[in-house]
Amino acid sequence: MNILTVEGVAKSYGTRVLFDDVTFSIDGGQKLGLIGLNGAGKTTLLKIIAGLAEADTGEIWRNPKARIHYLPQEPQFQPGRSVLESVLDGDLPVMDVLRRYEAAVEEDDDEAVLKLTGEMDEKQAWELEQHAKVVLQKLGISDLSQSVDTLSGGQRKRLGLARALILPCDLLIMDEPTNHLDDRTICWLEDYLHDSKSALLLSTHDRYFLDRVAGSMLELDRGKVYTYSGNYAAYLEQRQARLEREEAEAAKRRNLIRRETAWIRRGAQARSTKQKARRDRYEALCAMENGKPIEQNSNPFPAFEGKDLDGNMVKSDELFSGNAVTVVNFWFTTCNPCVGELAELDALNKELAEKGGALIGVNTFTLDGDKAAIADAKDVLAKKGATYQNIYFGSGGDAGKFVENVFAYPTTYVVDRNGNIVGDPIVGAVTGKTQAEALQAQIDKALAADMG
Repeated sequence: MNILTVEGVAKSYGTRVLFDDVTFSIDGGQKLGLIGLNGAGKTTLLKIIAGLAEADTGEIWRNPKARIHYLPQEPQFQPGRSVLESVLDGDLPVMDVLRRYEAAVEEDDDEAVLKLTGEMDEKQAWELEQHAKVVLQKLGISDLSQSVDTLSGGQRKRLGLARALILPCDLLIMDEPTNHLDDRTICWLEDYLHDSKSALLLSTHDRYFLDRVAGSMLELDRGKVYTYSGNYAAYLEQRQARLEREEAEAAKRRNLIRRETAWIRRGAQARSTKQKARRDRYEALCAMENGKPIEQNSNPFPAFEGKDLDGNMVKSDELFSGNAVTVVNFWFTTCNPCVGELAELDALNKELAEKGGALIGVNTFTLDGDKAAIADAKDVLAKKGATYQNIYFGSGGDAGKFVENVFAYPTTYVVDRNGNIVGDPIVGAVTGKTQAEALQAQIDKALAADMG
């Protein structure tokens, strides 16, 4: 059953185009991961699909028989309601009777329980009740009478997740579902979603979670959407192949521009239809390059002036020039793969120090000097015994904008003494075999260049 079809959808904010001509469909039971750089428009696209935001152009067809539910990054609840009332939300008759039955049980109202038992039988709600209890227990939700107004941000996210999983639906749309979850709960959620018969569309920075749950990938890249079959690992391979094809085509185009530029500079005039067509082709090729330089010999890490977590000033030019090689690791506090590699990164920092290098951490939650985030980061680092330097800088500068392009965590860059990035970013924990080998190769390359 086709649940939803997106055709030609576009969205812009002022002169900034988020995405254009997005087209894809979702069938029953299909599980898709939505990938893209920070700021690419993933959350906006999810809201448009869920019917909570309007597209500028395009159409979205939703199967009228399909039930679609959306879990935002920050779930909202009606003030004053209890956990029970909030988690068993929904206008389905089966949800209504289950909500009233659980309230009667919570209040020890035997007469109401007995009366509602017949309705539970009639609506076949017992299976849903058992399912709800399992979900609540797995997510650590026990006090059903507690007011939602007293819940912390993490508790509200768990409650929103419980509501999304309990509510029967044909398509579940999830935006960063693993935030505020511990490893054990994430593993349970992976198995739950993998075995679920509902279709799924989710966006998450947790590539390991994505790898285990999603069977297809949608990538938002420079305003366009690309579809890949397979999990996250398969996506990385297919994406690399696509980029290589695009680069080969771009290289051919640049070579042609060089030849045509030489022809133009020799004073070629549009004396004939053939020559005019050649000049028109040359102008079109230049337009395709969007003014980009034909050759680029370096890829500098963006300059910044920031501080470490203890408040000491850190300048990028002094940092990079003072080390033969600098490994920069981007992470955030609630990212389990990120936290899981902190001890190994600390050991790597000690190894690099013996070779004149250093490892630096950038916790993206701490940008702009957020005091609560800094305290959380220092606590997590201390628990893992990690003593290497972590820094932050402003989100509005070049380095802050650079962070917006980190679309999966953890991500690691190797920077040479001149401040240039060596090779491609390493996506995923450096404890992985592929990542470890790539990291070591880039470190060796930087060290060799430094030695001349």
